[in-house]
Amino acid sequence: MTKANKYFATAWTLLMSFCFAVPQPMWAQSATTSLRGVVQDASGAVMPGTVVELDNSATGFHSQTSADTKGQYEFPQLAPGIYSITVTAAGMAKQTKVAELLVNQPATISFTLSVQGAATTV
Repeated sequence: MTKANKYFATAWTLLMSFCFAVPQPMWAQSATTSLRGVVQDASGAVMPGTVVELDNSATGFHSQTSADTKGQYEFPQLAPGIYSITVTAAGMAKQTKVAELLVNQPATISFTLSVQGAATTV
C-alpha cells in the first residue's frame, strides 16, 4: 500500500468514526394536541353557528370558532395546558367547561345547552 493510500484510508476511517460517534439530531416530535366536540340543545338537536371560545389564562392564548352545520367544532394544533371552553348561542344559557389538554391526546368535549331563562324587570 502506498503512503498516499495509507493516509487516505486513515483519514476515511477517522471521518467515518466521527460521523457515527456523534449523535445525529432526531426529527422533532410534535408536542401538540387538539380539541373537538359537538354542540346540541336539550332535545339533542345540533346547534350550527354556535360560538365556541377557547382560553388558556396561563399563556394568554385565545381562539374562537363556530360550530359547523353538524354542530361540530374543532381547535387543531394546540399547545398542551389547561383551557377554558365557553359556548354561547342566541337564546341559550352560556356554558363553560375547564379541561386539561395533554400532549398527543386529542380531547372531545361536547356541550348540551339549555334555554336561557327570561329576565323580568318590574
